[in-house]
Amino acid sequence: MVAAVGVVAIVYILYLVIMVPLISQGVSKPTLGEGQPVAPEHVEWLVKELGAGALHPAQGSAKKPEIEMVVNPGSQYFTVTIDNGVPNTRKGMADDPDIRLTGDRTVIAELLSAPDLLSAARRLKDEGSVQLEMLRSQEELSAMGYGALYARLTS
Repeated sequence: MVAAVGVVAIVYILYLVIMVPLISQGVSKPTLGEGQPVAPEHVEWLVKELGAGALHPAQGSAKKPEIEMVVNPGSQYFTVTIDNGVPNTRKGMADDPDIRLTGDRTVIAELLSAPDLLSAARRLKDEGSVQLEMLRSQEELSAMGYGALYARLTS
């Protein structure tokens, strides 16, 4: 009986220590209403769902992956920095971005409302509605995990 109570207690503690923090990291899908400006939470949700959490500093480097997203070219800038698998987004231009994604507000709205985000992202890229600038060498980007992210978006 004591052993069973001990096992239940250990499972409960593991749940609180491991599962609750993992569940609370989830970002719920934000909505983008008509006329509402794009906000950091919209960009953060998109990059997280597209797999940017798998990006990491290149081996031997302290530079965190940094993505700049330009919405309505020249109008709104967002910086996404990946820290230990967690995207952190703020308004403003990136200091030293690895890549730059450019599109207009309608692209963001379409991606947020798409039932299949990856298919919509591929289609919009193929149509030219989203532009991607690689601001580092292919070797540097691959060392940070961008190669896998790119393959996911293009296959």
